[in-house]
Amino acid sequence: GELRSSGQLRLLATRVPQDQLPPSVVEAILQEVDTKQRLTRLQTLVEDAVRFAVGVGGGAVKAMDGSTLFHRYATEVLLMDPDLWRRTATPSISEHVRLRHLQALLLALEDLSADTSPLERVVLRYREPLDPDQVAALQQAAPRFDLGALLFHLREFMTEQLIRDSWPAEEDLKEYLSYSSDLLADAEWFLGHFPEGLQLRHAYATYKTLRSGEGGVGVGGSGGGGL
Repeated sequence: GELRSSGQLRLLATRVPQDQLPPSVVEAILQEVDTKQRLTRLQTLVEDAVRFAVGVGGGAVKAMDGSTLFHRYATEVLLMDPDLWRRTATPSISEHVRLRHLQALLLALEDLSADTSPLERVVLRYREPLDPDQVAALQQAAPRFDLGALLFHLREFMTEQLIRDSWPAEEDLKEYLSYSSDLLADAEWFLGHFPEGLQLRHAYATYKTLRSGEGGVGVGGSGGGGL
């Protein structure tokens, strides 16, 4: 969408470090979004919050804690009418979603609005399973990651680059992720700890494995689980 093409969704994490929502919270939110009209209004609200965070409100957001509830941010900073918030948001969003979850919330809503998840468009050659040693290496390294940032950039890479047979499956996954993201290219937690030997063929399985470790806390995370 427009937020991706303009780079605003990526820039958000430089203003407020992003984290994942626990799967149980994501599931509850998706169940509570009960009409297409509500989904559209909610997507617009989150997109407006992201634009403000990286645009006009960027300076203010830098000084804000990512643990600020989205509900408070919308009503006190964006000056959204509380009655309109109640008609747009859901109980789970009001209770659980914080500024550090805006990226995760927007991606979950994007999946809900699409006929199929964008991840399901990743071609089969990039969906090969990990062997037990590779799974163990990822699980061992995961506590050192900024998991929210890694999952976001890995997802973006897959949905932009791996939906066609453009790249040899045996190419190095770490190297391609570094090329695709300036943040990862400069991040010591990624360069120093992302397991060697993973290939593009393992991209989808790597994402799923990291998402499944919902209890882990990365170096830049705040304790949230996988999206």
